[in-house]
Amino acid sequence: MAEFQPGTYGPGFLRALDLLKGGKIVSPKVTIQTFFEPNHFRSAATQELIDKPAVKFSGSDKILVLNKTNAAIIHFNSGFSPEEGENWIGRVIQLEVRLVRGKQGKISPGIRIHLEIGQMMPLSVIKQMGKAAIFDPERGGVYEDDGSGKK
Repeated sequence: MAEFQPGTYGPGFLRALDLLKGGKIVSPKVTIQTFFEPNHFRSAATQELIDKPAVKFSGSDKILVLNKTNAAIIHFNSGFSPEEGENWIGRVIQLEVRLVRGKQGKISPGIRIHLEIGQMMPLSVIKQMGKAAIFDPERGGVYEDDGSGKK
């Protein structure tokens, strides 16, 4: 079982727990409304600048800080690198919760950007996608989705 971790950036930032609605994990399609360059925001915990790009979606007040994997996925989806992130505005992407390995090696739920079927992506990025996740309220945690529909 993997547990939802507290947000490291602060309450205005999107995290995996925010995609839990009515006891189920949702995978919304969202439109990028605003792009933020790295070092635009400070971490609430440390007050250090966040050296990662970030995006805000239409209809949302929360901001998603992009790790290298998510930035690479948008790059391959759009053809524009994070340095050209203003060109990401208006792109529709899908968010999903995956079980991912963090910097300390711990597996926890994280947000991954999901490409539409048929879109190509380097194997190095695919390997960083993590495993599909489901939320089991009876067991009180997030587990790998084996595709069987069983918890």
